[in-house]
Order: sequence, then structure tokens, then C-alpha cells
Amino acid sequence: MASDTVSIKVSQPYKGRKGILIFSLSLLFILSRLIPLFLNFEPFIMEEERYNGTIALEVLNGLKMPLFYYQHQPYAPGAMVVGLLSTPFFLIFGSSYISLKITALILSFGGFILWYIFLDKFFNSRIAIIASLLFIITPPNNLKFSLLSLGNHYEINFFTIASLFLFYNIFFSDNISSKDKAIKQSPITPLCKRGDGGIFENSSVTEVAHNDSKGQSDGVKFFFLGLICGFACYFALTFFATFLTIFIFWFIFDKKLFFKKSFLIFVVGFLTGFSPWIYNTISFKLGSFDFHGKPIYLIESGEAFATKLFRMVVTGIPFSFGFEGIKGTTFDAYLYYLIALVSFIFILKANRKYLKKLFFGIFPLKRFKTFPQEISNEVVLLVFPIFYCLLFTVSEFEVSKKVLSEAYILTFYDKFFYLSFRYFTPLFPFVFATIALFLDSLWGSERQKVLKKGLSIFILLIALSLCGLSYLKLVSPVDFGKVFLYSGSDYFIMGEKFAERYREEPLEGFKLIERLHDQYKIVALRGFGSYFGRDIDILPWFFDKIKNLDEKLKLPLYQGAANGMRHSLTLDEINFNLLQREDSKIVELSGLIEKADEKYKNLFCMELGSLLRRYVKLKTDDEINKSLRLLNHFSNDYQPKFEDLEIEYSGKDINSLVERIDKLPEKYRGDFYKALGKCMAWLLWESAGSFEATVKIIPEKYRSYLYEGAGTFAGSFFINDINRAIKIIQSLDITYRFYLYHALGEALFWKYGSNFNKAVGCIESIDKEGRRYCYEGLGSGIGYMLWWDPERIDGLLNKIEKTYKVFCKEGIRKRIEEDFLLSKQNYYYYFHLKIKY
Repeated sequence: MASDTVSIKVSQPYKGRKGILIFSLSLLFILSRLIPLFLNFEPFIMEEERYNGTIALEVLNGLKMPLFYYQHQPYAPGAMVVGLLSTPFFLIFGSSYISLKITALILSFGGFILWYIFLDKFFNSRIAIIASLLFIITPPNNLKFSLLSLGNHYEINFFTIASLFLFYNIFFSDNISSKDKAIKQSPITPLCKRGDGGIFENSSVTEVAHNDSKGQSDGVKFFFLGLICGFACYFALTFFATFLTIFIFWFIFDKKLFFKKSFLIFVVGFLTGFSPWIYNTISFKLGSFDFHGKPIYLIESGEAFATKLFRMVVTGIPFSFGFEGIKGTTFDAYLYYLIALVSFIFILKANRKYLKKLFFGIFPLKRFKTFPQEISNEVVLLVFPIFYCLLFTVSEFEVSKKVLSEAYILTFYDKFFYLSFRYFTPLFPFVFATIALFLDSLWGSERQKVLKKGLSIFILLIALSLCGLSYLKLVSPVDFGKVFLYSGSDYFIMGEKFAERYREEPLEGFKLIERLHDQYKIVALRGFGSYFGRDIDILPWFFDKIKNLDEKLKLPLYQGAANGMRHSLTLDEINFNLLQREDSKIVELSGLIEKADEKYKNLFCMELGSLLRRYVKLKTDDEINKSLRLLNHFSNDYQPKFEDLEIEYSGKDINSLVERIDKLPEKYRGDFYKALGKCMAWLLWESAGSFEATVKIIPEKYRSYLYEGAGTFAGSFFINDINRAIKIIQSLDITYRFYLYHALGEALFWKYGSNFNKAVGCIESIDKEGRRYCYEGLGSGIGYMLWWDPERIDGLLNKIEKTYKVFCKEGIRKRIEEDFLLSKQNYYYYFHLKIKY
């Protein structure tokens, strides 16, 4: 190559120091993830990832059907791949949730290391260190997503940096050898390879065309580049942004690439990596072209381009960082975003002539011929975010809607439902790299050195401090060891998969379920039944198929069928007709329920009540009248049961609310008073005296329902202060205390599940008449959390006095056999969102 370079020899002590540096950064990265994971596991719970753990368990216990049938969604095979990668961790650590988290940690750590090596090699060590610090002390959502094994979002960052690293090695390595590093002209400061020490000089830019004469080593690089790109495109759709970026740059550098041997090698590698998709589509016809039931090539944004782009830039990206807020505002998110935006604009401006050259390089004219040596290394890092944002804007992926005038207010929704920002995760590493480039350029500036070095340190400290404040909030509710209480699998979806596979012969599907471990059967059977329940037309046929099964099998199947039926229906609010969601076809449920086994008809009445509850409202006279018509309409034929009604009560005007409830049919009043009790749980916690005074207004025959409802939600308050909870319960009417003791027992397991002896000790400290209910509640918590680990349940039961063990067992049995929530667990919702924010 005809480029002027100055070599810098790297001494052994320098290499040793770099090794220590990489080790230290790696250790900090791992600790920064493990500490919040073990101290406060709740923010890292995401139900969508647990099915991937099911795949790992199935591999260990023996596949029941071909592997590709385990794929949850046809457009997201990466989830299945993550399940396979998790297999060794499930083997080592068992079937708890932690096994999935280790998989996520390893993949995110791999991406972290590759980014460090990439930035160190093609830029300089200071940039690599700054970016690494921004990876370690990072915005909350980057931290959370780095510990999720979803399989089709954050994991793609690993493939992005791996492909970019190979791409740079092929096209930008002319000035870098394995032993010596050549210093190349940078657009943002006079020195590109700054900060490494030694003598620096500007290099001349020489037009050197990339060709196929680089030998076997480049052939291997092209093959592996194709292999990574192919597999990543199979892994997740979002990698296409990276793939197109690489392809466009390659085309700009070499317009004749289609006729080159290197391109052929790349294609061979790509097809090799993409082969699972080809095999899956041809052999199993699993709709790999579909995205949420619609072909990918027909997907388009449902929002105007300019509107969506504006929202993404103004609210989408800053909220995607997931900051915890400062005094209820989004000041921290927008300040961090300002740093990132200024950095990006600065680097963009410094590279404007290269971007211009790159743009004209697209045109196949000799005068616009462009070589890698003629553009800066920063350009690719600038183009990808722009390209990704444009692709995102024209896609069907959505930006969470936020009213612009309220963008400064941080809501609970913004923090809790962070999964809605999952499509922004490919941008995070580029944000860190851009900030690092900007700060390095300030540090290396030859003008006003002291001022700019001080400014770069100040900006870095601001960015790290903003992240650090949110980090401290994430780890502050210390609850060590809770991570081992959660199931790392979702056999409900597995049951649906079995049903889908054996739709025509459900009895064959049962044979697969019978091969599962006993603890997973009930959940899989519910999933199996749910699949058929969502297809109303074949439900009677399904009832006939299962009529001769053992009762232990029929109960969860009917539970699933009833639940699936409910989710397949919606209500015509004008005529009170039940409609199928897919085609709005009117459904007559009375005949369908009649064909169900007599023992299980009540399950359909309960699920119908769950469907109708959202349409029953008591705020105004008009709402009451409409609700009365609705209840009267369905009471005649279906007798719905309202087990999970919700009523809004602010603590005021209880008399008018009681009057409204008393207008309802008498057979439903108990359900409504129970719902009122649920929303009064906060009042019980804030002021037991006010709660008791309010209860006296309720007709005496319905007070038990009110206490039962309060007990349903009280546990989420009791976990905050167990001693206070005991005092509150003991101040209540002794007739109704047992509902609250049950809630206390469940709260005790949630709070001290990882220190079970302490939970038992707390129960032993209360009065004897309340202990049996506490132990039953304790069993309810055990059943909900540990149904998947019967050996551990037995171990906990052995720690309980024989007198009360029977009550704990009954709580476990009821939870596992009767509570459908067990099948579709949402741990965080269950314990924290019973209170409606």
C-alpha cells in the first residue's frame, strides 16, 4: 500500500497493562449486571423470555417433536436459538430463572468485549475505555435489556458488532497490522490515532482499490462475514438494518462486487448461516415470511412518516433510555439525550465531506469512485443510526405514544413497560461510541487544551452520574436471593404448541404431555385446552374428544378451554352480542356450554364474567343503567360469575357507591362488594380506623365479601412492613381477620421466600387463631412461586410444625389446581400492580 505511516511498537509491559485494563473493565461489566440481578430481581422479569427456557428444558429432558416446531413465532427464531444456548446453564443451575439470565449476560458481555476490541483497534484505547464505561454505568433500559433472553432484540447487538468488526478488518485495515498501528487522518481532530503515546503524523490518502488479490485470509474473512450476516438475518429481522448498511458500503467501495470471487465467498457464507431459515420454511412451512400473521413484504407503518420520525426523535429515543427520573421529571433522560445528540451532530459535522463523498459514491460513475481509505472510520458509525431510524420509521414497529406537552413528566408506565422500547436497543452501542468519539475529540484538541480536557471530563461525569443515580434506584430495594424463586420456563405455551401440532388428533398431543415431568403437566394441559378454546367452532368437537379422559386431566383442559374462549371473544356493546374477535361473527354460547361436562360449566361462567367485567361501570346513572341491562341480558342464559371485578373508589362518597351497588341484582352484589374491598385495601393500609368506619356503612351481610376483597390486594401493602401489617390485622373485627391473615401469609413468603425460617418465625409470633390462615396463605405463595420445583416445596414443608403443615399444603394445592394465573404467570404484576396506579 502506498500510504505514509508511522509505526508504533507495542512493548510487553504495555500489552500487560492492556490485559489488566480489559480484565478490570470486564469484571466491572459483569458485577454491574449481577449486583442488581441478585439484589432486586423484579425489574428484570419479562414473561416473554420464559418460553425460551422451556426449550432448554425440553432439550435436556428429550424433545417431544421436531425442534423447529418449538419455535414460538415464525418471524423470531432467535428465541429458539437462545433457548438452545441456555441448555448448559439449565443443566448446571437447574430450571430457575437465573439460568436464562446467565445466557443473556454472556451474550451481552460478548458484545461488550467486541466493542472494546473494535474501538481500540480502529480508533484508540481512550475511545474504547470511555465507551466501555458508558456500557458499564449505563442507562437503565440498556442494563435491563442486557439481562433479558428474549432472543430477538438486544442479542442482535452481538451480531452487529461482530459483523462490523469483520467488515472493518476487510475494508479499513490497510493502515493497521497485527504488530504495528498506522496513524490515519481523522476528521474530528488533527490526529485520529491519538492517546496511545509515541510519535504521530498525518498520513496521506492514497487511492487503493479493494480487490481479490489479498489471498486466502481475506477469503476466510468474507466467508465469516457472510456466515454472521446470514445467521443474524435468520436470528432476528432487525439485523437487516446492519446487513443493508454493510452491503451499501461494500457497493460504494466496489461497484463490480457482484462479479468478484469475494462476493461469491460471501454468498456461500451467507447461505450457510441462513440455512436454518431455508430448512425451516421448506420442511415445516411454518410461515417464516409472516410477521404477526402478515407477510413481511406487506408490512408498512400505520402512521405518517414525518409524524412517526418526529415522535421517535423527540420522545422515542430519550424515553428509550429508561431513566428513573429526577423528582418525577424526565430531566435525566433529556440531559443524557442532549449529550448524545450534541456528540452526534459534532461528529456528523466533522465528517460532512466524507458523507458527501459517500453519497455520490453510490452512483456508478468513475468520477465518484470511492475507496475505504478516502473516508474516515467514523462514517459507518454515523450512517447506521440514521439508516436504522429511517427503516424503523417506515416499518410497522411502533414508537410508544407520549403527549409532547407532557414529555417532561415521568409516569409509572414509562418505567414499568420498558419492553415497548425494545426496538431501540440496536442504537444503544452507537450512542455510547458516538459520545466516546466526541469526548475523545475534545480531549485531543490542540486548542484550549485545559478547557476542553476539563469539559470532556465534566460531560463524562454528568453522563455517568445520571446513569449512576438510576442504577442506585434499581438496586435500592435490597432483596437478595429472590432470583432463585422464579420458574425459568413457560409450559403453557408448550401446551399450545402441542395442540397446534396435533390439532386433528388431540389425543396424540396428550401422549406428549404425559411424557413431561409431573409438575409441568397441569400448565401444559391448560395451554393445550386454551388453543382449542380460541377456536369456538371446534370446541364442541374437542369436548367430545376429551370426555373419556381422567378427571385430573379434564380439569386443566377445561380451565384452558374456558380461558381461551374468553380471549377469542369480544362484546357488541350496543346489542350485547358476543362476537369472535377475528371475524366479528356472532357467537351463541348457551349451546356450546351445554355440551361441556356438567362439572366444568362453571368455568365458562367465570370466564364470561371476566370478559363482561370491563363493560360493567357504576360511576354515573347512565353507566349503571347500561350495566343493569347487560347483567339482565346475560343472567338469563349464562349466569356469569364476576370473580375479578374492579371498582374505582377514592375514599370519598361511599354512601352513593353503596346505593349504586344495591341497585344491581342481589346475586351479583357480593361480587361487587368484593371488588370494592379490593380497591379499599390501600385505605386499610393507610388508616385501619377509616377502613373500619367505612365498613360499618356496608350492609352487614356483604361485609365478608368486602374483607375478602381487601385480603386479595392487601398482601402487596403488607410486604412493606410486616409488623405494621400484624398490628392492623389485630385491630380489625375478629370475625373477618382470617381473610387478612391469609394475605399476610402470602406476603411473608414473597418477602422472606429466600429466608423461609424468618417467614415461619413471623407466623409463630401471631395469635394462634390466625396461624392456620397465615400458613394457608404461605402455602398459596409457595404454590404460585414454586409449583415448578416440588423437591424444594417438600423441603420447605419440612420446616413447618406438623400441626400447621396441613394448612400450608392446602394453600399450595388450591393455588396450583384452582388458580389459572399460575399458568400464565406475571410475577411483577401479581405482587405490585394489584394497586391500580
